[in-house]
Amino acid sequence: MIKLKNYKGLLFVGDPHVWSKNPGTRLDKSYLETCLDKINQAVQIAKEKELYLIILGDLFDRDNENNINLLTKLVRVLKKFYYKPITIIGNHEKTETEIVDKNMVMSLYEAGIIDIISNNEISVQLEIEDAETEDVEQIEIGGTNYGSKIPHKVNKKSKNTNKVIWITHHDLIFKQFYPNSLPLHEIDGVCLVVNGHMHRPQPQVQMGLTTWTNPGNILRQTIDLKNNIPSVFLFTLDNFNKSDEKLIKKELEYKNNIFIETIVIEPTETQDFNLEQNNSNDKLEFVKLIEMATKNDNNKTNDKELLKDNILSYAKSINIPDDIISEIYNCADEVLNNDSI
Repeated sequence: MIKLKNYKGLLFVGDPHVWSKNPGTRLDKSYLETCLDKINQAVQIAKEKELYLIILGDLFDRDNENNINLLTKLVRVLKKFYYKPITIIGNHEKTETEIVDKNMVMSLYEAGIIDIISNNEISVQLEIEDAETEDVEQIEIGGTNYGSKIPHKVNKKSKNTNKVIWITHHDLIFKQFYPNSLPLHEIDGVCLVVNGHMHRPQPQVQMGLTTWTNPGNILRQTIDLKNNIPSVFLFTLDNFNKSDEKLIKKELEYKNNIFIETIVIEPTETQDFNLEQNNSNDKLEFVKLIEMATKNDNNKTNDKELLKDNILSYAKSINIPDDIISEIYNCADEVLNNDSI
């Protein structure tokens, strides 16, 4: 377990998705430089405010990323810290159950550039000073990697610990339901959960004594998020103890118009869905959506969430039963994640 002192709070950075390629849907000359700029801004905020930086998973967009230019530039940014930031392991940076030597996140860990949260364990113990009262509290931080079961109880390591904070990287039911998303629950012993993975910011939810939050991605990766403001989120003792909103939003600098506008299918009519009907037009719309994902490699990763959302919205609009929607959604996910396309 990592033991640290002398911090004024925590800084949460949602899913950077650093990638060496340029998505075909964006107008920036270098997607990599845009990613690095957001991370660099987070580094500066953490340094200025003396915050411990936590990445909410998916530091890399691909588990097989091997671009040396990307690695060199990312190391240069991360080494600006006076300490090592820590990350949970997301779904994009590993194909196997666990990260392995071929994954670039493991290279950063072995080089001493970042730390990694141990799956379903307390990994960090640190002392945080209240900026208002100058009181010091001991905090413990742990987390659950993508694909692992989120616990219902967490035991703190030290009797002197005041708060336990848990990091997750899962599809969760905040405001909107998605197939295979998990319901929120109280985690005995945990006061705050901060979730990555879901790129759209979600409203804070209270489950017993556990507050669930989902800050969203550090940058707008897909066009459906074009109106979101890229932000990082701060945890301070004063705010947590006094405010209803447990995290403080800190907006980053960004460019307004970064996407090439594409057509989003939004049905204007609803109709009854009958399995015995031919529904040829409905089937055709689903085929068109899948074909949009397979046009070129650039769109394969960064548009897939938008495409899946379109499929989900269209299926609901024509009253397809939930179990069939779930099957369609899973099939689309499998197709869009297939690197052989």
